[in-house]
Amino acid sequence: MPSEPPTWRAEFSTAEPTPALSTATALRKQVREVHDFLADVIRDGQARGVIIGDRDAVAEAWIFVAAGLLATMDGRLGGLLGDDLQRVRAERRRWMLNEPA
Repeated sequence: MPSEPPTWRAEFSTAEPTPALSTATALRKQVREVHDFLADVIRDGQARGVIIGDRDAVAEAWIFVAAGLLATMDGRLGGLLGDDLQRVRAERRRWMLNEPA
C-alpha cells in the first residue's frame, strides 16, 4: 500500500500570487509527489480489482490533482460550485469504479 500523501493543499492555497523561485520549485516537487502517490494508489486499486484496469493511472492521477485544486478554489471562494462539487466527486467515483449512473 502506498505511503501517506503529502499535505500540499494547504501550502498551495496560501502560496503567494507570484511565488519566488524556491517556492515555485517546492510546490512543483510537492504536486509531483502527490501525483505519484495518487497514481500508485490507482495502480494498487487496479491490481486489487477495485478500480477498472484500463484506466490510465497517470492521467487519472492528474485529474485527481486537478479536482483537489478545484476543491481548494471552491473553498477559497466560499463555495463557488455549490452542490456541483459533490456531483463532480460522485462522477469521478462512478467513472473509476464503473458504478451504474
